[in-house]
Amino acid sequence: MATKVRAESVSAAKLADAVNRAVKIAADRHQVAVGDSNLLLNWELIGRKLRSIDKAFDFASDVTTQVTKATGIAAQPTTLQVGKLIYCGFFEKIRIPNERVFF
Repeated sequence: MATKVRAESVSAAKLADAVNRAVKIAADRHQVAVGDSNLLLNWELIGRKLRSIDKAFDFASDVTTQVTKATGIAAQPTTLQVGKLIYCGFFEKIRIPNERVFF
């Protein structure tokens, strides 16, 4: 049986605008310096570079909450540090990486 519920989608422009607004709110709230442009890693992690790890997860949580309110995207906040680079943002819940065990 075919469903009559239409799949929802969010335009790239709407997502970028929601991320920009969310980043501004979270950066002001947590008094953190963030990168100038939005970040998209492998179409999975969406967010910004931060310069300090201290408030990174709180920042990511606020961004995720604001983006979810604006777009309806189910997302999970995340913080990724690679060397001195700190990436904060969110994964769309269906894109959360799989845990792998190496022997």
